[in-house]
Amino acid sequence: MRTFKKVGIAAAVTAALGATGAAQALTLGEPGEALLLPYALCDRAAGHSVDTLIGITVPARLGMDPTPVGKVLSNTGTQGFSTAPRVSGYNAGSGIAASGSTNIHWYFYDDRSTPVIDGRVPATPEDYVPFDWCSKIDEAGAERVAEGVRGYLVFANDPETASNAGFAMYGDAALVQGNWESAAYLPVVPMAASPGETVPIAACVNEITRSSSQNFPEDVRPLCAGIPLDNNDTNDDAAVIAVRYFMDPALNGSTDMVFWFDNNEGVRSRSKMHIEVYDTEEQHSSATIDLPNELNVVTLDGVDPAHTLPGTRHTAGDGMVNQGHIWLQFQENPRNELFVGPQHAAVAFSLIHFGTGTNANQVQTALAQERGIW
Repeated sequence: MRTFKKVGIAAAVTAALGATGAAQALTLGEPGEALLLPYALCDRAAGHSVDTLIGITVPARLGMDPTPVGKVLSNTGTQGFSTAPRVSGYNAGSGIAASGSTNIHWYFYDDRSTPVIDGRVPATPEDYVPFDWCSKIDEAGAERVAEGVRGYLVFANDPETASNAGFAMYGDAALVQGNWESAAYLPVVPMAASPGETVPIAACVNEITRSSSQNFPEDVRPLCAGIPLDNNDTNDDAAVIAVRYFMDPALNGSTDMVFWFDNNEGVRSRSKMHIEVYDTEEQHSSATIDLPNELNVVTLDGVDPAHTLPGTRHTAGDGMVNQGHIWLQFQENPRNELFVGPQHAAVAFSLIHFGTGTNANQVQTALAQERGIW
């Protein structure tokens, strides 16, 4: 039985390392003129503290994207990165980061996309910029409004105007539990912020926008690197993704399923959404789920009956307990555009909690699997 439980843990956590063979739903590791961290939390009042650490690298130069499909830019005539169209490719201008220093402007929103606090950090070419979320809250004196608040962070060029972005960034992040008891990977999604560019996938241009009357960006949509939720072929389709869950009570198992969308519940309701739960013996149960916010965290627990879904509690013949995957079906918003690319995008992943004894607060990340448009 002990061996089976170890196998179960391995199955739960290896998705984060790409060892399961499933296609990942996000494009990560490419440069962005802006960055989205879809989940951030600082909570030092909990039984064990939680912090979010982000690292930002500012390249001094970018070349062309070797991917041969769909990234020819109007300003260069050669292939650049679709999430950094102004500052990549051959002859892309005067470089990505100006000589000397510049600022990265960061913005924090709550789960309903309400602006909370923002600030700036300096950066230079080929710089690595560490960003400790709890420390930034302390520096801003914002403990009352940001401490313990689940939300998301956006990083962008500063100043952000109607002109094109001046430099690109790469991001990586981790959710840290306690005194370095664990550090769970968090995806940082690159976005374009260049309204003047033209690429074949037109909707992937200017994925972060801000009105002249607002300091915070009013619209953030990772259409190139995120999970597309529509295809605008005039048919009433649905986008399907799958997420992992693990909630073996013998290992204190629980799962936070994280879903970030580019808007709150809108034209198409995300209440009573259809899901299918598959356990480790491929048995499935149908259920519904509510995801009304821009950021939604759904907790599944192997002990607490208030945090469960039909079919998630099951002991397989090989000893795997309370684990499997769930696929969700998102109805696309009706649009009139035809073949102009996606208009809405999401980011989804599971934070899988487990541990015993002195290692009670372990967390691993399993990225969602993109099943496509049905």
